[in-house]
Amino acid sequence: MKKIIYLFFLLALTICACQKENIDETSTISILEEPTIITTSLGDVAGLVLDEEGKPLADAFVQLGNQQTNTNEFGVFLLEEAELNSQATYLTVQKDGYFQGSRTFVPTENARQNVRIQLLKKTQAGSFQAAQASTIEVEANTNIQFQSNGIIDANGNPYQGEVVVFAQRLDPLASNLSDIMQGNLTGLNADNQRVALSSFGMLAVELESPSGESLQLALDSPATIEFEVPSELQGVAPATIPLWHFDEIQGIWLEEGEATLQGNVYVGEVPHFSNWNWDIPHDKIINFTGKIQNYNRVGLGGLTVSIHLVNKWTGGYTVTDQNGCFSAPLPNGKVFDIQIYYQEDGCDEPFILYEAQIGPFEEDAQLPPVYVDLATIQGVVSTFEVTGTVVDCEGNPSLGYIQLYNQDANQVFSFLSEADGTFNEAVVSCAPIENLTATATNLENFESVSTIDQTFADAIDFGQINICDGTSNNSFYVSFNTSEIYITENDTEYRDAQYEYLACDDTYYFEMSWASPESMISGLVIESSTPITTGEVYNADGYITIPTIENFTIQFSQFDNERAAGTITLLSDGTEGIFSVPFSN
Repeated sequence: MKKIIYLFFLLALTICACQKENIDETSTISILEEPTIITTSLGDVAGLVLDEEGKPLADAFVQLGNQQTNTNEFGVFLLEEAELNSQATYLTVQKDGYFQGSRTFVPTENARQNVRIQLLKKTQAGSFQAAQASTIEVEANTNIQFQSNGIIDANGNPYQGEVVVFAQRLDPLASNLSDIMQGNLTGLNADNQRVALSSFGMLAVELESPSGESLQLALDSPATIEFEVPSELQGVAPATIPLWHFDEIQGIWLEEGEATLQGNVYVGEVPHFSNWNWDIPHDKIINFTGKIQNYNRVGLGGLTVSIHLVNKWTGGYTVTDQNGCFSAPLPNGKVFDIQIYYQEDGCDEPFILYEAQIGPFEEDAQLPPVYVDLATIQGVVSTFEVTGTVVDCEGNPSLGYIQLYNQDANQVFSFLSEADGTFNEAVVSCAPIENLTATATNLENFESVSTIDQTFADAIDFGQINICDGTSNNSFYVSFNTSEIYITENDTEYRDAQYEYLACDDTYYFEMSWASPESMISGLVIESSTPITTGEVYNADGYITIPTIENFTIQFSQFDNERAAGTITLLSDGTEGIFSVPFSN
């Protein structure tokens, strides 16, 4: 399955306020006199929650201050009019079987805040008896040493019994570190000063009883962590390094203790367990922003922005938003390599769009606009623009989350519409596209609708995508195998449905048919001994194109005097199609 590419910012990275610029081919860095950061605000926060494989997680619990919600089936959530902290807004995500995830971000003025979080599976590293000193191996050369009689329960009482240890090591060089780590790479040092962090590794740990009761280290019984430095960083690892734990109340890393390098392994004591981080602090943080767009001045969203120190041992990643903008907190006084590329699963190589060396900066800085001609990028097969508007049942503009699929049902791209429901996105793909399907989710009530355009083109206008009770009032499609049919109500195409009861054989009949301008006729028939109602599943015989005969099951989501709508499932391979069709007069 192709990895979904989403237009959400990663971790500590915020949305930049982008405007159209005149094309400027110079590579001079412009210095920003004042960052466009709000002091206090109420605003919307939209986001996406994934598992470690990049698959959406439904029913994850999301909380920001006193606001809370759950993700829908696509892993999407929306918090409206949430209270945003001007210095650092903190959002948490919880789901059974996973470590808590969180994101700390700096909100920007007049923009919807977008975040993306991947939850780590609570992997059991081992267990031990609390009365005995024990060593739990998380990975090779990454161990946790526990003292005897050093565990307490949630009430602070000494605990005797089995201790189950859940732990996951986080590689500081992982390309998705910004998605899977807690908060962001900023912290408060021992002097309570805010600093930027360069991580050499992280460890998530939770202790539980066999029944799931939360456990903790006793105050006088610290644990010792041995953490192997990745081979790529062993040449630059300092002899001692500060330890930082993640404060789940404030949403920031706090300095607490230090570790010493023994061979290639950092060894240090920790007095409690949450998430621990081995980091070098940098005293001053600057904000670096930029924008990527094509020569039609359409922002290119979903591009990966990699910013690393020139020696490659620390840095991070973000993704451009739907306007092609990105923003990243960086330590001052350093020189970085920046690389901007498009990467899709199934492609042999990433498509490099821009690379340069930047810095050092002492103040907030901005990359000049980067203009890209997608048609000249080697390896790109399909480049196109999509436009449209998401509306609700009454035709009013609605904020929507749109996913684009190709003819093989592989997701090509996904993004959020503007607040007024409109979208205009430039998309690149390394695979040929013959047909394009758009699925929209209403972020106000999580109802969804699918529509399809039969023909791929350089510019595709989906028009109004009507989100209403899970179906569209103005579009209709059925997708089986490679045959896809899109029906619109005009003079050259027709569709209808009829429902009748024949007393001669005591049977109820539902018949639906449609035809295209090419005179391709398709349809299906349902026979039932009882009246047909919504929610029931019926067997059906039909044909996609004459004379092909197929067997289906059909489930109605709407069945009244005006319209029939529902889902059709092809029995041969389980492929599903969606329909919404008016009854004939």
